[in-house]
Amino acid sequence: FVEATGVSTHYTEGEGTEFNLEDFETLKLAPIYVFLLVAAADGEIDEKEMTSFMKLISDQEKMVDPLLNRLITNIIFSIPENISKIIEQQTDCFKELGRVGAIVDDHLSDQEALNFKMSLLMIGTEVANSSGGFMGIGNKIDESEMQVLGGICAKLAINTEDLQ
Repeated sequence: FVEATGVSTHYTEGEGTEFNLEDFETLKLAPIYVFLLVAAADGEIDEKEMTSFMKLISDQEKMVDPLLNRLITNIIFSIPENISKIIEQQTDCFKELGRVGAIVDDHLSDQEALNFKMSLLMIGTEVANSSGGFMGIGNKIDESEMQVLGGICAKLAINTEDLQ
């Protein structure tokens, strides 16, 4: 599909925002940054987390944010390569999420930016819920994952009242 549509830095929601290529490249990796931060919070990325992430970003009913959908369209077939590259380069995913927050705050309306950020947080929450607990019972989100989710909120400038 990406080969057919090409890479598009144009966002058509709202006022037809155009991102420069550098910003778009940063935004494209945002779902992967969230995944890696949450999945690695307990020290290892397990198969349940990876499967949950891939299933989630392929689910059009859950990925309702138009910008996030556009970004996923551009990375869906290169996710393993992007994950490997981010790990190999020891990318500071929290720092990159700070850049992501600034980019969407600068280019989107307040509501569109919040919707995008909350969609990223939802990815993190779903990944955190995908493993943990004891035999499927109990709290699936452990303390380290909660701390990472809080860090994601901080870097994306998601306020406590936005979570209500």
